[in-house]
Amino acid sequence: MSAAGTLAAREGYDGLSIRGIATAAGCSTGTVTYYFASKGDVVAALAEEIFDVADIWPQRAKASPEIDQVIAHMLRTAMTLEGRAWSIWFHLLVHAARNPKLSGLIRRRFEHFRTALAEAMRLGQVNGRIRVDVEPDLLADQITAMADGWMMMAPIESKRFASARRDALVATVLTMIKR
Repeated sequence: MSAAGTLAAREGYDGLSIRGIATAAGCSTGTVTYYFASKGDVVAALAEEIFDVADIWPQRAKASPEIDQVIAHMLRTAMTLEGRAWSIWFHLLVHAARNPKLSGLIRRRFEHFRTALAEAMRLGQVNGRIRVDVEPDLLADQITAMADGWMMMAPIESKRFASARRDALVATVLTMIKR
């Protein structure tokens, strides 16, 4: 997976191949195909891995009485995502527009993430930390939209997303969601 991720980040989806992964991993193509029958399987595994990491955030938010601080940390992380993870994610998204199987996987996992985040927002409302005049699923959609936009632009506009501005953006979101 490490070699596949490195190659996907550097070469994009179109440059990803079983042979290239094997070369990057220092093994045979047979070894790679033992674990992954096709390039599509490798790509799906990369997407699943990214979502597995992302799914930590709603779980932490649901478990924490200070949900707003967990959300703040999630947003800061989104704005500082760079390099390999950032590149892999955007290569996969571009390809998903042409690949119904990958698109379905991303849609399913993103829906799971948003649902878990909405549940965290609902629990935050019950606990008196999150505003109650907005439905929790709308709050989750707004938070994910902001995080996705910031994640997309922060590596490109690094001066605009300098530390002080990131803190101000996060503080603004917390003001919008806090009770």
